[in-house]
Amino acid sequence: MLQPLAGAVYTHLHTGGFIESGGTGFEVAGNAADVDSLRGYVGLRALSTVTVHGTALTPELRARVLQDFLSMRRDLTVSYLGDPTTALLASGIVQRHTAARYGGGLEARPMANWRLAVGYDVEVRGRSVAHLLNGAVRVAW
Repeated sequence: MLQPLAGAVYTHLHTGGFIESGGTGFEVAGNAADVDSLRGYVGLRALSTVTVHGTALTPELRARVLQDFLSMRRDLTVSYLGDPTTALLASGIVQRHTAARYGGGLEARPMANWRLAVGYDVEVRGRSVAHLLNGAVRVAW
């Protein structure tokens, strides 16, 4: 069976401010920061279920194109405690807005109320590569 995939995910991350301590004279204080992310995706997955010795097995292959719609900047402003007028900008890696994610998985249903699943995906964004491994055990009663 071929199944189209489409969706969007919004994430908000707030990082509180901080002050380092240690007595070295180079301690810094960091401002609070907020990061918002809105990702949309479209893709396709192929799956089929077979039964082997009473266990239903569903292998799956999937592919998606992901698009980040908001700014990709991840900046943090810090200043030295000894001279708070000097601000330093720490910038994270600026990544591309578009990525491709490919993967597969296997779900086993040894009994009607049990589901065991494992999956692996790789996300390619320019020269950055992320590997994602997941597993699940689901029991319904």
